[in-house]
Amino acid sequence: MGRWIGPGGRSVWLSYCSNVHPASDLAALEQRIETLWRPVRRLLPGSEPLGLGLWLPASLVDALLARPAHIDRLRGVLRDAGWVCVGLNAFPYEQFHAPVVKDAVYRPPWWERERIAYTVAAARVLAALLPEGLEHAAVSTVPLGWRAHAEQAGSRASIAGASLLEAAGALEQLERETGRRIRVLLEPEPGCVLERTDEVLSFLLALCRGHARSAAYDRYLGVCFDCCHQAVLGESLPDSLRSLFEAGVAIGRMQLSAAIEGPLEALAPFAEPRYLHQCVAVDATARADDLPLALADPRLAGRRVRAHFHVPVFERCAAPEVQTTAGALGPALDEVLRWPEPPALEIETYTWSVLPGAPAGPSPEGIAAEWRHVAGLLAERGWRAA
Repeated sequence: MGRWIGPGGRSVWLSYCSNVHPASDLAALEQRIETLWRPVRRLLPGSEPLGLGLWLPASLVDALLARPAHIDRLRGVLRDAGWVCVGLNAFPYEQFHAPVVKDAVYRPPWWERERIAYTVAAARVLAALLPEGLEHAAVSTVPLGWRAHAEQAGSRASIAGASLLEAAGALEQLERETGRRIRVLLEPEPGCVLERTDEVLSFLLALCRGHARSAAYDRYLGVCFDCCHQAVLGESLPDSLRSLFEAGVAIGRMQLSAAIEGPLEALAPFAEPRYLHQCVAVDATARADDLPLALADPRLAGRRVRAHFHVPVFERCAAPEVQTTAGALGPALDEVLRWPEPPALEIETYTWSVLPGAPAGPSPEGIAAEWRHVAGLLAERGWRAA
């Protein structure tokens, strides 16, 4: 159930993103593997290893690179629990489960050196963690930065672009050293310098295609397409995916995630202090950077709104009067699964601990239910577990 085979022998990896829990150091991560991921594996059929998209904060990445034997140890711990690492989430830099995260999750941005250092280091760890036979994977990252943090958006984007090209050069060297190609994937998100699909498309085309080494840049840069993020903005997921594909921009990963939608007042129970929940009116005429701000905004009062709040992908109704965008995942899969090389698929629901009425954290049963749901979507489309 980790690797899936489709018509013509095409294959995709399905994974679950581990940013659902903290990972302050190797010991804490190993404990989570034992108490969460091993039980999840036991709840799912088959015996082959499943895919995990690890989130490793910068401090843990540095610690692993300082002691390469610990990378081997982590790979062994994962395998023993029934998992293999098939990608990394390098979007949150540190403390993704602090009491208050909000817009700190976008720091450092790509116009600061800490971001490129973290991303390239994470790529080195990923290259060492990949299972035998998997020679390419990806690291997802912030879409340059949070727009409000970029006082001079144009110059900041230019510096960020130069840093991304520098990262591509480092990844080219990494492939020469290891034989493994790691891509950096920009993940558009509401409120960021790059939020809409057309924005990240234009940025990457201008960045990569204007250079003599454009083929090399294309090989190491791409997009992580988060279905929740683009649904909040009111995009048609199949149309957005198709626009990237037809332009030749690599979609290295599609994150299977769902947003919430309903009358603004019905979304009030989802307002919480940890994460940012950007809101957009369904007619796109008004928006707010967070749900508490939206609830206090007279422009949005009484209106139907979509909010950036990842909810379990099997949920069609998250609360009274609150629908989810999970129904859009099927059409998105229909689009990418027809491509000659579909992107890796990853379930990303990191908000289990802040859902209204939720337990203190993610449960093996909840994660397994999401996995089974996505497995069903793939099976309905003629794909089978390898």
